[in-house]
Amino acid sequence: MTETRGFCQNRDQEAGIVAYGVPARAVFMADRGAESLEHCLSSFRGRPGTLILAQDLRAFGETRRAVADTMARLEKARIAVIDLTHREDVTIAQLLARANNAIAHNHFVGDRQKARRRGRKGGVARGESHAAQREDARKLLDRIVNCREIDWNLKARITGISKHTLRRRYGANARA
Repeated sequence: MTETRGFCQNRDQEAGIVAYGVPARAVFMADRGAESLEHCLSSFRGRPGTLILAQDLRAFGETRRAVADTMARLEKARIAVIDLTHREDVTIAQLLARANNAIAHNHFVGDRQKARRRGRKGGVARGESHAAQREDARKLLDRIVNCREIDWNLKARITGISKHTLRRRYGANARA
């Protein structure tokens, strides 16, 4: 009979593993007490078994080398890996390909400052910021022009737009 263990990061994932059929006492959660991935793997004690993961293989490490080394250890120990989030991946090659792709496209691992800088300088974020600033400027201009307490000559001086252009754009209903 093969051993079955589960490894997860949080309580929601733990509930998913228990619902899959792994007993709660056989589920190891990262950073709960002294539990870790190494503790989970050592519980197999050299016997073959199945390791159920609630997330992809990135649970084994943040680098491709760490994931590959851990998978080699598991394969040598005859421990099969099942990924609950991607059940269609049944071969080791499919599991590794998905994990390597996720690692390659995650540019912000462990560097929150880099994530903040990239977020501020990114093209989409920058475009959204400029659009918001333009919208704020339009709203301010509308409020100035629609204010009946400000004279048209003063409105033209504040906005830098001629009095005639303001009247043509906003119409007679915005007149002071």
